[in-house]
Amino acid sequence: MVIMLFNVPADASVDELRDFLAGHGMSDASDLELVPGDGSQPAATFRLPVSASVAETVAEHLKGKVWREHVLGAQALLMTSH
Repeated sequence: MVIMLFNVPADASVDELRDFLAGHGMSDASDLELVPGDGSQPAATFRLPVSASVAETVAEHLKGKVWREHVLGAQALLMTSH
């Protein structure tokens, strides 16, 4: 499942994101990607090998965490195929 983090530090690197996630028990996160958008609220996505319900729990766990003076938002991206 893919999880999106909102309000990540604009100058964050993928390696720093990997370290942050590992510090929160997610060392198995993969496909990490920084999504700068328009620069007003940079985001990042990553994939975890978990079910949708576990991904939602992980997103709730990450919401409100402070990383480098930024309060994070998080959402599990529940995608369906047609």
